[in-house]
Amino acid sequence: MNEQTIPKKEEYLNEEKFQKSKHKLVMIAAIILVVGIILGGGLIATGIMRYNTEKANIAKNEEKLEKQIADKRYECDSLDMQDPNWFAENTKCQSEVSSLNSKLGNLDTNLWNNIYYYIGGGFILILSLMISGSIYFIAKRREIMAFGIQQTMPVAQEGIEKMAPTIGNAAGTIGQGLAKGITQGIAEGKNASNQNTLNNVNNSEDNLNK
Repeated sequence: MNEQTIPKKEEYLNEEKFQKSKHKLVMIAAIILVVGIILGGGLIATGIMRYNTEKANIAKNEEKLEKQIADKRYECDSLDMQDPNWFAENTKCQSEVSSLNSKLGNLDTNLWNNIYYYIGGGFILILSLMISGSIYFIAKRREIMAFGIQQTMPVAQEGIEKMAPTIGNAAGTIGQGLAKGITQGIAEGKNASNQNTLNNVNNSEDNLNK
């Protein structure tokens, strides 16, 4: 007769599996944090580099536009007012000056486009920090709870030690009261029994005398 082997039941609650699961959670938290730092930091670094590059280009373009504006204004001022076409040419020249001034004023607007890199990078950093922190807290929850117990245990122990004499005195008082009550009850029971016995004897003597 072949003996049927009973499969061994897998244990889910043991220290080895707990340590492995904790190690996996810590690794996942670390990976998420590192990826978040790389992506978020990369976006922020890209924004900084673009800002510096565009700022340098803006400085060059400002110098170039300021020179063009100065030359155009000199050209406008140099127009001959005796020329029959002076008004039209002056209007055209002033329009070109205004256009150059608009370009000069719009140069700084390109710098604001880099704010999206900072916002995106900061969002990724904060999100990765929150997710990895939550996972790490789950992995270290037992240690954190143990630390909390270690912090509160001395206080609780000191409180118990201070309360012990009071509780002991109260228990002693209650015990003495109970003992006194029991003793008094026993004594009253004995007195009642003796009184009943005495009454029975008296009754028997009365019956004999009759």
